[in-house]
Amino acid sequence: MPLKQSASNDKKSEFTDQQQQQIAALEKQLAELRGQFDAGKLSSEPYLKKKIALEKKIAQLKEKAAAARLKQSEGDSPEKGSAVKQKTESAHKGKTMSSFNKRYLIIAAAVIVMGLAIWGIVSWISGSTTGFDIGMRAPSFSFQTDTTKASLNDFKGKQVVLTFWDRQESCKEEASVLKEATVAVSFDKTAVLIVNGGSDAAITGDCIKNQGITLPVLPDPRRDITRLYGVNNIPKTFFIDEAGMIAHVRFGSLAGKGDIEAALKTTGTDTVKKSAVISNVNISSLTQANAIVTWTSNATGSGSVTITDGKQMRMLTEAAVTTNHMVAFGSLTAGTVYSVKITIRDTAGKEYSTEGYSFRTLRDITPPIIQDAKASQIAANSITVTWATDEAATGQVEFGETTVYGGTTTIDAMLTTSHSVSVSGLKSETVYYLRVKSKDAQGNEAKIDLPMVTTKSIYTSGAEVGKKAPDFSLLGIDGKTVQLSALKGKIVILQFFNTECRTCVTEMPLIRKMYREWQDKGLQIFAITKETHIANLQMFANIYQLTFPILMDPDEKVVEAYQVPFTPYFVFIDGDGVIRNINEGRFTNEDDLTQTLNSLFYTGSSAPKKPAAGTP
Repeated sequence: MPLKQSASNDKKSEFTDQQQQQIAALEKQLAELRGQFDAGKLSSEPYLKKKIALEKKIAQLKEKAAAARLKQSEGDSPEKGSAVKQKTESAHKGKTMSSFNKRYLIIAAAVIVMGLAIWGIVSWISGSTTGFDIGMRAPSFSFQTDTTKASLNDFKGKQVVLTFWDRQESCKEEASVLKEATVAVSFDKTAVLIVNGGSDAAITGDCIKNQGITLPVLPDPRRDITRLYGVNNIPKTFFIDEAGMIAHVRFGSLAGKGDIEAALKTTGTDTVKKSAVISNVNISSLTQANAIVTWTSNATGSGSVTITDGKQMRMLTEAAVTTNHMVAFGSLTAGTVYSVKITIRDTAGKEYSTEGYSFRTLRDITPPIIQDAKASQIAANSITVTWATDEAATGQVEFGETTVYGGTTTIDAMLTTSHSVSVSGLKSETVYYLRVKSKDAQGNEAKIDLPMVTTKSIYTSGAEVGKKAPDFSLLGIDGKTVQLSALKGKIVILQFFNTECRTCVTEMPLIRKMYREWQDKGLQIFAITKETHIANLQMFANIYQLTFPILMDPDEKVVEAYQVPFTPYFVFIDGDGVIRNINEGRFTNEDDLTQTLNSLFYTGSSAPKKPAAGTP
């Protein structure tokens, strides 16, 4: 049913057909505009400008219709008005004209006042343009959480930190920073709001719960608030002053409590330099080393961007003269905050600048690669470990006699790619487990385990008393292999003999007796011969009831190592593998052998000791 045909035929149409069609067309344009914005086809700034313009036109049409209806209401219907006019025209002509003029003036005055009011509102809006650039009024929005229903306007009079997340990584990176910062800020003066939007919102929401964040988190599954603030580079944070104006914008993650405090100090101080000529500032393609700064200007000119991390300053200037600007930075430092100053010089030579923007390059989350790690120098009480890393990093070594380690060197805090760490205070002839660690400037740590390393003896190897007994591995007639170095901690007697040696044969009963008496105390006796006829040797062992192993040295390498001149020949080795006594020929009596064993077993210390000079 057309608008002019209401339920009551006596009621006048609120609008004329033409007005109705015009308003319907404008409202359709407004709905289409909202659809484009919701679909992400239109950014917030042009959306807001077009929305305000359409709403202004609709308001003007409605005001015009209202004024017309008010004017028309002064008279009756055409038929009735004609009759009344004929009846009263001659008697009251002057009075009627006077009354009409007064009423007309009142109506005209009302229309003018309303027009001025509308003009004032529009002027105020255009004077403080709503948008997402520095110096613009922050777009208002309403939100509802599990416990709160409010709008951005409710926080006027406070500084607002408005941060946008849409990835779980954003939550993990920012959560600790915001929790740390909220301890330092005053909630009487500052509000911190998190907008959680995007396809990953549910997962990010779980992360928020797991991180124990108690700040207001605004769900934005349709990304209405996100698009309203032109956010396309997550995370992004707006610092809004007490008057609702955007004072600082951070592209990328926040760096810490001090980072937030520094931004809040500039908020509301009106010290940030800004220009209405520069708008639509965006920083994209953020990586560990790169960033692209883009913006538009309403004046044609060439632009430049200056960035600083507080230590060094860099400036890049574009060659083109345009209204759409882009500057790309490379070779930046990972995880670093850079302040941004944008300048444009128009064709007349006039400069305009805007500050208050900043970005943080992506944090390096890749640990260094450790290469060529090895124990390059092995001594009795120390090991030097060397390695290289593919990036500058610290150096440290864990060590211990088990895989639990337990020992750690002092960290070498110098960031370098070539590392050398000395592990000292070690035991001699001891197996050690080693692990090298390197941490880069971003705190990413790499670890790698080294093969087991055995420290050297404090003694030099040789066949003399006081030197390390030469190691060997020989096969016994029982089919078992004996490794001397595996007997550390045991008292060992090496008896070099052969079955045709009469003195050796004569002495076997004494050696057998000593072994039986001292075996429980840890004594190990090995009879070594160059003979290889196992059956004959087994028969020899049976005849003399020998229970200690007989080892075969067919190549006489062990005989040579111990410089054995003849048989029988006895070498006494202590628990540290050091030769403590040598007996050439047979023992004259049992007491001599007992005395030697007593000196090995009851030294009062298990630590290796060199004999005094001149002692056998």
